[in-house]
Amino acid sequence: MPVELRNESELPADEARLRRAAQRVLEAEGRPRADLFVLIVGDRRMLELNRTHLGRDGTTDVIAFALSEAPGPAGVPESLGDVVVSAERAAQQADELGEDRARELTRLVIHGVLHLLGWDDVDPDDRAAMHERTEQLLLEVEPK
Repeated sequence: MPVELRNESELPADEARLRRAAQRVLEAEGRPRADLFVLIVGDRRMLELNRTHLGRDGTTDVIAFALSEAPGPAGVPESLGDVVVSAERAAQQADELGEDRARELTRLVIHGVLHLLGWDDVDPDDRAAMHERTEQLLLEVEPK
């Protein structure tokens, strides 16, 4: 399967559920054969990654490390990169929103995969479009 996933956090994560969600994003965005790696970590590891690779002091909920944003030659598997999600941050956000923790973790994986595929959320219009797409895909994989 093109989606690999590892949970290094101390919190539980339904790895099969998260793999399915990431694969659905790839299919929906026209890149079903793309490979990617999803890593679930704690806040301490996320803080370290954020400082080392992005020069930001503080933790965050998701970081995407893209290797490629454009599809490769037809028939050749492509490696998109890595998505790193903080399980602790997902749990905190879920609790603040009154949302299911597993659903919030799935939402962040979807968001990270969209980043690997070239979606951006820097300016308000792009952020709104990306949020809408994330929520559409979340409803496809986990109807309420």
